[in-house]
Amino acid sequence: MKTIKTFKAICLVAILFMIAHTTVANSSSLSDAKRNLHDTLSETIKKDFTRIGNYLYENNIDYLEETVTVIVSVDNYRRVKLLRAKCDNCKATEYVEVLFSQNVIQSDPLLCGKKFIIDLRLLYIAK
Repeated sequence: MKTIKTFKAICLVAILFMIAHTTVANSSSLSDAKRNLHDTLSETIKKDFTRIGNYLYENNIDYLEETVTVIVSVDNYRRVKLLRAKCDNCKATEYVEVLFSQNVIQSDPLLCGKKFIIDLRLLYIAK
């Protein structure tokens, strides 16, 4: 009888440990997915800055140093969609809107259905 109670107690502890481990693993995976989203957005902006004929070049903007607050959502197809962009400088806001409309930005499947508020710090200097 004692061995059955001991076995049940060991199983209960093992189940609790597995639940706690799964929770920690999911939170680290989610933070990794958010970090990957940040890296993807940064890389997209860097590539666009170096692209010949980008929005800033076409509109004769030689210098841009602004922080644009964006609200984005990730749809079920893992695409990052811009919901809103806000900045004091309308040129920076327009640039971000054009950037999101011209590029398909993919995210991690863990972020599907989630929304994020992100501050994008833009520094563009034409040479």
